Amino acid sequence: MDNHGRTILFGCALLRNEKLNTVEWLFKLHLISLSPLEKQGYQVLTPFAFKKLQDQLALAIQYSALKENDTSFMVKHYKADRSHKVVWDGKLAECTCKNFEFVGILCRHVLSVLLHTGCFEIPSIYWLSRWSREEAQSNKVTQLHQEGTLNDSSFFAENNDPITNAIELVQCPVNSKTKG
Repeated sequence: MDNHGRTILFGCALLRNEKLNTVEWLFKLHLISLSPLEKQGYQVLTPFAFKKLQDQLALAIQYSALKENDTSFMVKHYKADRSHKVVWDGKLAECTCKNFEFVGILCRHVLSVLLHTGCFEIPSIYWLSRWSREEAQSNKVTQLHQEGTLNDSSFFAENNDPITNAIELVQCPVNSKTKG
């Protein structure tokens, strides 16, 4: 790849080769990781859900958000004719694509509005428990309890440190089943 005499925007990375697709991948990774919304998603979401959010954030930068009134925006892709209406009042967002209602991850249209309006934090109402790291961890420990794995001494054989074992159990208490 010929970069002679051209500006390069990269942090530090080790590349096995300098093929175009490798450099494009690194550049896209760098562009996505500049968002505080992504950082928040990384802290809250499971790896699967975080990847979905990253995909939506990567697409969100390709959209313009034209303000219609105080709470309404028309969001349009730079190449497409179709647009989506997003209503954002500073706390709640709704998009005509209904991606959040269907999948549970904010769509590129809402994320585009958040980016264009200078919102640096996704409201907690949009972090569903099914995509939560904490919920996933709790479900995993509950499953281990149900299987009887946590009662088996071999479970703790990997980590002989009783303090670490106790902390893991306290952070992931057993969920009790409801009666009836």
